[in-house]
Amino acid sequence: QDVLVIRKIHPCLPSFKSEFTATVPLTRIRDIAHRNDIPHELKQEIKHTIQNKLHRSAGPEDLVATEAMLTRITKNPGEYNGAFVEQFQIFYSELKDFFNAGSLFEQLESIKESLNDSGLEALSSFVKTKQSLDQVDAANIQVVMKTLQSLSSLRSVLMKGLESGLRNDATDAGIAMRQKVI
Repeated sequence: QDVLVIRKIHPCLPSFKSEFTATVPLTRIRDIAHRNDIPHELKQEIKHTIQNKLHRSAGPEDLVATEAMLTRITKNPGEYNGAFVEQFQIFYSELKDFFNAGSLFEQLESIKESLNDSGLEALSSFVKTKQSLDQVDAANIQVVMKTLQSLSSLRSVLMKGLESGLRNDATDAGIAMRQKVI
């Protein structure tokens, strides 16, 4: 029952990652909106549809608006300055992370650095079996069972890392990683 409550409130918790406690996405979008290498109309659109809204009250709709704008600016390669497009892609990635909207594989990739060898092995096994499951046309029970077994192994490795509790002298990075794993 506790796990159910944790799963329900987790998406509502604030991000403890350093780039968000330091307001990097807000700073980055402000810098993007003030670039001199993009058309004035695009600057105004960025300011009104993304930047101002994020400063007032950030919501998932901002991620949707950002994704739509990213699609538009990357539609015709070379139409906009490459550095601008790169910064906008970084901003989109940070915003996705802020809203905890990354795909399963993106989130697993982000915790990779905190895993030991057995954790990396469990993670690799799960990723392979999940990719196999995604390519199965019919319900192949063996692939489903293998995926569930590798998921259970990965979950047990991740939960084992949480057994020790949080130390009083834990770093911000340690707290952020723990928050991400939960």
